[in-house]
Amino acid sequence: MQPTGPGGFDAAHIAGLSGLLPVLALVSEIRIKNRLARTLLETYVGPHAGELILAGDTRRGSGTTVRAAIMICDLRDFTKISDNWPRDDVIDLLSTAISMRCRSRLRNTAERY
Repeated sequence: MQPTGPGGFDAAHIAGLSGLLPVLALVSEIRIKNRLARTLLETYVGPHAGELILAGDTRRGSGTTVRAAIMICDLRDFTKISDNWPRDDVIDLLSTAISMRCRSRLRNTAERY
């Protein structure tokens, strides 16, 4: 569809485009919900597990054993720091803090992470 000139689209063009709106809305809604589902899964179960879930490769009651560790710690004033520091400085701070914590933990326990 080409505009008819400086006046824009004619009535037939507008009617054709209007007829496409329900289909475009449906496709847009599906794509938005798919992206939302992907983002939520990546956030809560990680990108690899999220992809498996979206692909239908997981079944209730099934599982895969992985070697992993979960570290829970509190970094004083982190919210204030992350709100005010440049992103790369925050990442450097986190890398340093995690490295220090892991070295300390490995020195003080026979258990290895």
